[in-house]
Amino acid sequence: MAVATQTSRETKSETVAHTIPLTLETSKQKNETVQWVINEQQQTREWTAAHIVTYPSHEWGTQMGLYSQFKDTEFKDSCDQFAASLLGALNKTATMFDSWESNGQNGSRPTFGDGNYCTVPKKYLEIEPNDTGFGVKMRFEPYKDGVWWHINDSEYSREYLERVVDDDDPASFGASEVFLEDDGSLRIHLVVQWPVDVYKIGDVDRTLGVDLNVDPLTVAAVRDADGEIEHVDFESGAEFKHHRERLKVRREEAQRRRRDQRVLWQEYTEHIANVASRRVVDVAAEHAPIVINLEDLTNYRESASGAIHDWPYALIQEKIAYKATEAGIPVRMVDPAYTSVTCRKCGVTNKQSRSDRDFECVNCGYEVHADANAAMNIAAGGVGH
Repeated sequence: MAVATQTSRETKSETVAHTIPLTLETSKQKNETVQWVINEQQQTREWTAAHIVTYPSHEWGTQMGLYSQFKDTEFKDSCDQFAASLLGALNKTATMFDSWESNGQNGSRPTFGDGNYCTVPKKYLEIEPNDTGFGVKMRFEPYKDGVWWHINDSEYSREYLERVVDDDDPASFGASEVFLEDDGSLRIHLVVQWPVDVYKIGDVDRTLGVDLNVDPLTVAAVRDADGEIEHVDFESGAEFKHHRERLKVRREEAQRRRRDQRVLWQEYTEHIANVASRRVVDVAAEHAPIVINLEDLTNYRESASGAIHDWPYALIQEKIAYKATEAGIPVRMVDPAYTSVTCRKCGVTNKQSRSDRDFECVNCGYEVHADANAAMNIAAGGVGH
């Protein structure tokens, strides 16, 4: 996506990372090799989870003590995998515990799945084109050749594979995860990353505020340097709401087809989040250079009940953030408190000004769609209450 550039504005380099799921052509023998790697990394994760609690929580993010202790274990000495592969599993587990601690230990302690995946460090991965597409080579043991798999690529994934094998393209791939399913299918989640130039927030005076709700799902308001609203865009949530209701009555059909209802919902949630986030970023790109202001929902709407928890707010924000970065557009979080009940014209806060979708200020009489009013306040950086 092209972004308007001005030489007077400074940029900073950031990294965009996309996870590309790839299905691999495999065999029983190859799957046995992967299962062996999975087992040893799973043991490493379980060992880490059992021992990390013996260290002070402020050390969980450093892992230094764990590294030393793990290197001296008989389990480590008995493993045939590369040390980097096992230490990577240790590091990921420690990072999950550190994140859990940083979030106030909300919820249960981190768990590590059913042992159906392993991580392959970047230096043990190779991607190369072949006669019919692309192949991936993974090495698991020192002093031994790696194992090749053919990639069943798609038009979407081929674009990224072509980039990582092109020496003139800055895109590269990093450590990736390999999943072995119960039916014997094998896939790799290839992490593809590349640098982009993003405008510095302090050097951009146009903003786009995004209000997330039920219907409309997103409202994006563009605000210029003088505080005037240039454009307001609505993304309907009606289709998403309708689909959610349909899924509730399709449970029996899904069970007959042996598909989990939760999977159906997750698939559509992913789709709608992609659609909504792409629309927001497209609007931003049309008005670039610009900063996207998103609601900081960390401690917001915690008391909300009902359908609001079914809406994929966090996922939409996550997708807006990485798509914006890819387009060179910076993102910041703002306090959303009172943005829906504060008049964007006169600044008076009064809950009586809002009635469902309508906003009519009890002080100055300003009338506008309620979610558009909230988006305009978010574009302004919040209301400061």
